[in-house]
Amino acid sequence: DLISGYANRGDDGRSEIIRTLMGHLSEEATAALIEIATTESTVKVKKLAVRALGYRRQKEATEALENLVDDSSSEIRASALMALRNAGVRVEIVAKGLADPDPVVREAAGQCVELLPAEAAVPLVAQMLKEESRGAVHEKILDRAFTLAARCRDAKLVPAIMAHLRKARSNSQRLRALNPLLLMRIQESALALI
Repeated sequence: DLISGYANRGDDGRSEIIRTLMGHLSEEATAALIEIATTESTVKVKKLAVRALGYRRQKEATEALENLVDDSSSEIRASALMALRNAGVRVEIVAKGLADPDPVVREAAGQCVELLPAEAAVPLVAQMLKEESRGAVHEKILDRAFTLAARCRDAKLVPAIMAHLRKARSNSQRLRALNPLLLMRIQESALALI
């Protein structure tokens, strides 16, 4: 048994078992990681198991990570979203992360949006642009949203960008919001020349 004696070890011993399981690609090792990730009570150790599941390509690992997006710990929810970046993330799960009350979880979900095709990302980017909280994580979410808006170059994002422009308090915030609008305009002009 890959995790015999797991419960009798301290945090360091349990972490070492998880590291050992990372080197095993068997279904048994994946099942053990899922069990640890869903039952471990210490956040530090649980995060390690969650991270390890992100490198598994088995359907069961992805399903476990998706379930962990509902964990009671915001650290675990954010870790599960980050792990899903490696394992494959569904739009519904990203949307759930963007609606999370914790800004760190929303930031992790914002990083997942980058992996989605542009057409799936547009409504999520619009949701990110509605971010109302304040602080460093809020600024990261907005920066990521403006970067994604510039990548998507979708006219559906213009109202959300314009709303942000109207409430911007500084020139730097206005410039960040103008970037995707300018790129959209340049694209329109280029297409008109063709």
